[in-house]
Amino acid sequence: MDEDLKSRVLAWLAEEFDVTSEPVPPNLPLEWALRVTTRGPTRISAVVQKAKGKDSIAVTLGVSVSEFHKSRMREVSREERLQLIYEVHRGVLHLCPNCIVVVQANDDVLMNVLVTRILYIESLNRQELMDTVKTVVNVVPLVSGAMIARLGKAAQPGERSRSHEGYM
Repeated sequence: MDEDLKSRVLAWLAEEFDVTSEPVPPNLPLEWALRVTTRGPTRISAVVQKAKGKDSIAVTLGVSVSEFHKSRMREVSREERLQLIYEVHRGVLHLCPNCIVVVQANDDVLMNVLVTRILYIESLNRQELMDTVKTVVNVVPLVSGAMIARLGKAAQPGERSRSHEGYM
């Protein structure tokens, strides 16, 4: 049954994403894991996994904040840092209200955002899976956009850095 589920999920995902089966270390309580990557110039990856003994699959994505934005966060007041963390958390929950959202910060500096949506096998269909993957993948531009809007964008080779004042 689980191999049938994996094959069905893989076939659905392969219609719109690049999908690779990930090796699962024997010590992890997973039956299988698939890496799902968007196509196109901006490639974003999420993981779809089936835990042993569970009647669900999880669609998970992690966003790590860039060193540039961590550095910029350290330069602003604690109140501004907390406000940005709150805005990111609120934005992700608004985008995916049924997701489990973990915001990791160190000394009030945003480090990572982890998002997981649980889908139950008994009611799983292609539309729900595809919508969930697309929603979870949209967390990346949401987080990076919030960071750029508040803290500026790192300079690309040959251009000067823009501060957040340039985005008003």
